[in-house]
Amino acid sequence: MKVNLKITNLNKFKSDLNSDKLYIDRELRKIIRLTAFDVEGNAKKEIQQGVKTGRVYQKYRPRRKHRASAKGQAPATDTGRLVNSITSEVIKGGREAIVEAKTKYARILEELKDRPFLDPALKKALGKLERRLEIMVARLG
Repeated sequence: MKVNLKITNLNKFKSDLNSDKLYIDRELRKIIRLTAFDVEGNAKKEIQQGVKTGRVYQKYRPRRKHRASAKGQAPATDTGRLVNSITSEVIKGGREAIVEAKTKYARILEELKDRPFLDPALKKALGKLERRLEIMVARLG
């Protein structure tokens, strides 16, 4: 399961702003990188610290009680494997980033079991992305 962040129509954006090309490139790359880190962090935090109201059951090796997540909640962490598999990578010269959960069961949890963690993490990060873009544009003006 992965989420892509991508800036499109970059040339039109640059010409519309009629400003310093190098500054815009550098700032946009920084904004993409920071947003990818935000998405990664939001997903990990929600899995590890979010409210879980699912059923409680006995686990073994080691023996312990585990509270599962309910439908609509991020998965409940147990071994930390899912959280540790979530990574972000900036690609294509910094104009795109991928945030990905690399476990085999990540997509099943997110899509089939209704235990979303990446999609809500992206939605939460969009506000910061918008503010960062507004600040960049304000500095140009």
